[in-house]
Amino acid sequence: MNPWILLLSSPLFASATPVEPDALAAWGATLWNIVQVAIGLGFVIFVHELGHFMAAKFFGVKCEKFYVGFDVPITIGPIKLPAKLFHFQWGETEYGIGSIPLGGYVKMLGQDDDPRNAEKENERIRINTTTANGDSSNETEAIGRPQYDPRSFPAKSVFSRMVIISAGVVMNILFGILFAAIAFSIGVPYGPTIIGDVMPGDPAWVAGVQSGDKFVQVAEMQSPNDQLAYRDMVESIALAGFDTPSEPIPIRAIRDGKPISFDIVGTRRHDPEGYLLRLGVLMPLTTKLNDRVALKPSLAENWPEAKEFLPALEPGDIIVGVNGTKLPIAEGNDAPMEFELNKLVHPLFDQTVTLQVKRNKKEAFEDSDGTIPTEIVDIPWKPLPRRTLGFTFAAGEVTAIQVESQASKAGLQLGDKLVSFDGQPIDDAFALPLQVAKRRGEKVTLGLERGSEKLTLDWIVPETFVLRDGGMQFDPVGVELPGSGLVFAPTSQIASVQSYASKANEESNPKDSELTVGGLKVGDTVVQIRLEAEGDEEKAAQLEGMLGKESYADLLKGKPLTGGYGPQFVNSLIQVLPIGTKFHIYTKDDKVQDHSLAIANDPNWYQADRGLMNTPLQLKHQVDSIPAALAMGVNEIKKRAYGVIRFVKMVFSWKIPRKAAAGPGMIFYAATSAASEGFADLLMFLTMLSANLAVLNFLPIPALDGGHMMFLIAEAIRGKPVDENLQMRLTVVGVLMLLGLMIFVTFNDVLNLSRLLS
Repeated sequence: MNPWILLLSSPLFASATPVEPDALAAWGATLWNIVQVAIGLGFVIFVHELGHFMAAKFFGVKCEKFYVGFDVPITIGPIKLPAKLFHFQWGETEYGIGSIPLGGYVKMLGQDDDPRNAEKENERIRINTTTANGDSSNETEAIGRPQYDPRSFPAKSVFSRMVIISAGVVMNILFGILFAAIAFSIGVPYGPTIIGDVMPGDPAWVAGVQSGDKFVQVAEMQSPNDQLAYRDMVESIALAGFDTPSEPIPIRAIRDGKPISFDIVGTRRHDPEGYLLRLGVLMPLTTKLNDRVALKPSLAENWPEAKEFLPALEPGDIIVGVNGTKLPIAEGNDAPMEFELNKLVHPLFDQTVTLQVKRNKKEAFEDSDGTIPTEIVDIPWKPLPRRTLGFTFAAGEVTAIQVESQASKAGLQLGDKLVSFDGQPIDDAFALPLQVAKRRGEKVTLGLERGSEKLTLDWIVPETFVLRDGGMQFDPVGVELPGSGLVFAPTSQIASVQSYASKANEESNPKDSELTVGGLKVGDTVVQIRLEAEGDEEKAAQLEGMLGKESYADLLKGKPLTGGYGPQFVNSLIQVLPIGTKFHIYTKDDKVQDHSLAIANDPNWYQADRGLMNTPLQLKHQVDSIPAALAMGVNEIKKRAYGVIRFVKMVFSWKIPRKAAAGPGMIFYAATSAASEGFADLLMFLTMLSANLAVLNFLPIPALDGGHMMFLIAEAIRGKPVDENLQMRLTVVGVLMLLGLMIFVTFNDVLNLSRLLS
């Protein structure tokens, strides 16, 4: 028996309206991916059952059925569904495809996974003899074992049956190695563990991890791996979080060609479910722009003057320089890293810069080596105005301090409150990093309070830096001040009301101008925001498309600024929504008040993020010989099998949360995603699935291969089979466990897929 269960750490057809050619092409690609996945998953099951079949035939066991999928009749009221999609008889064996695609089986003479048929099956294969007085009886051997039909499974030796039972797992392992070997021969694309960015205040930031560091060994990994994939790193961190969440995770990295080490305790604060551990690092992006969209699609709709501000960038462009300064390109990459661009552009967030862009020549023919001639063009890039709702949030307390930073050396502590910058009160928490950025290369002073004690932090702002905004993630730690090594949390208290935004709001909502602007007071606390989208179906559809159905619905009914959502979420949200989008802002002083405000441009400040659609860094792991490919295949299957074994151990120790178990739906979803990335990715997914099936099928659970093996081991030790009635009862328990697990993971699939596809 081969149950289809997997333990793991947009709708396909969403419209019935006529579609454009691009949509038809996308549907065609999706359909092809589904076909590939169906063939691949079916083949993994097929080779497992083929192992049982071939071993059984080798030892002379009669195989009555060979099925991929289960041929169990399904009746729903008056409707009776077919049990078989396809079948035929060849020799003594019926081959077919069952209508329930949850596994497969080989039905051998004298063996049936359905415990209800066990007694009947045993009677069928027993050899009856006639005694001297004419009575019919079952002859028993001296060891107490009945005599069976010599071609039945129970009639074979313990060793033979062990080989037959384990053959499916062996085939999964062998073909898993083969899948991976073929994939590495083709070339497996992967995102490397070069750190693209570090989230302010998160554990990696506190420990001193920097953009450009390359992780080569994480958590339980036994040796450094220069080609460690980013997703494998994330998986190792997640498993470490399940296993030992409070212990530091050892990290080995390379910085500027030299080894460096960290021991980092991860955080779960950014996971709304509270179980997924993170370090606070982001995957690497390049300066190559998306092949379909160069800039974020919402930019053109954000404000009327968008065309005047947006640069003439095209899909597929590669930014190679800024104001004549060439960006470094690492060996093996075809484009600079995004953080190298940000280090130069962010300090000039309020200025027009000139980009040097590499792009394919128009109407150019391929060279003899297959490359398309390129050219370097200069493109001006104007600053992108910051958005505002007409008020600012106050700065709060220090929430994180980086090791060996200026803040650390000055003796600052968590909880110290920010009060001034260069002697002036702080009236906008989110403009404070921009104020610091404008003073690059200069000495600045931050004033703080610790109770009644006055404190100061002096530092020189670096010439290059990255202005980071983690506000759209769940429960961000705070806002970073460039060069200080300090992160602080904005508060929900209003620090100032902006007169220029008042005028914009009066124009967008003249009837309520006194309420919408005059009603806001410095010192009020914002307790909730609610999106206003009534009366404009086109605007509502636009906002729903930008935010997603779930977030849009939450904002429509009102989003309290609690539980991981606060001022950073509000600030980040309004930066990506169109000018004129209206919100109800609920403030509380002595009573809750409702203010209707519209998003407007801030004439004083600009955004650091100018809206590029950067592509992830992708490298290719490829070998050029069969032995090397097979060696990589062996390493891959060992790694995946070890991961499953470790996961199973944590499942039985109750360390794994419910949502980490997936069933057929999530398997198919994940496989389709892998297929969309290319054939090599699909093969690597099938390798992982083969490792899962091999390990899970050999668990000592009756009705699985591992359960059968336990009965055989007991028989070898005892010298006689385990009592048939006991086997039957244990098998019933095993089947019920598997059915319960299948119902459980299918329920999980429904929840997870509904969230993913919403």
